Amino acid sequence: MSDAKTQTKPSKPKRTPKPSVEAIKIASRFLSQGVQEQLDAPTDNVDETGYQLLKFSGIYQQDDRDSRKERRKEGRDRAYSFMVRSKAPAGILTAEQYLVHDRLSDSHGNGTMRFTTRQGIQLHGVVKGDLKPLIQELNQALVTTLAACGDVNRNVMGCPAPEKDREHALIDQVCRELEAHLLPRSTAYYDLWIDGEKQQIPVAPAVSEASLSDDEEEPIYGKTYLPRKFKIGVAFPHDNCVDVFTQDIGIVPVLEGDTLEGYNILVGG
Repeated sequence: MSDAKTQTKPSKPKRTPKPSVEAIKIASRFLSQGVQEQLDAPTDNVDETGYQLLKFSGIYQQDDRDSRKERRKEGRDRAYSFMVRSKAPAGILTAEQYLVHDRLSDSHGNGTMRFTTRQGIQLHGVVKGDLKPLIQELNQALVTTLAACGDVNRNVMGCPAPEKDREHALIDQVCRELEAHLLPRSTAYYDLWIDGEKQQIPVAPAVSEASLSDDEEEPIYGKTYLPRKFKIGVAFPHDNCVDVFTQDIGIVPVLEGDTLEGYNILVGG
């Protein structure tokens, strides 16, 4: 009988597990920790923490999938860039706001704009160093990217028909107030991108003045925000252009002439 010892394969080093998304959100202290340092770092990308937290600012990190294989053969990292999404509550966008997107897509992006089914605009191919000036220019035009992505309520959709009657004006205001009420109260977005200056949103004072103090939590979302994205749409009884049956909450106003009497609520999506 042989007394040779049985050879065993060396064990592979254990991979450090990624932190859970919920742990990242808790450690961020209401989205305020862990982003600025990565934005300042001399790299073209961010790590998992930055990836998860930037979504709340309407930003997704991406890379050129077509070049992945070739770059891997050459021993190079992926070609990273970012997508920035703005949103237009009720689908309302002025000509000036459109033109700002058009210009920024060339000056800071890859020259393309993508209009989403949720009444947002996406600019692609933005490098990390261009994120702040791009978002600052959007905010100067009263366009926000706050909560256009992330585990929060997304853009509140409304009928985009260019009507000027009182019915449409009422529903547009409902969309804007809902959108503003459900924004994160953390000041992290304003501190990161627009030097602490809050955007003036035309909503009821009780909504627009709400913000977090150092010892408070998010009044709606808490420390971990939502498990996933959440979507709301407002439609007319005679015009379901936003498809309320595909929303997490669909709102159908009850109108008597041009008077708003109440709402029918559809839940589920």
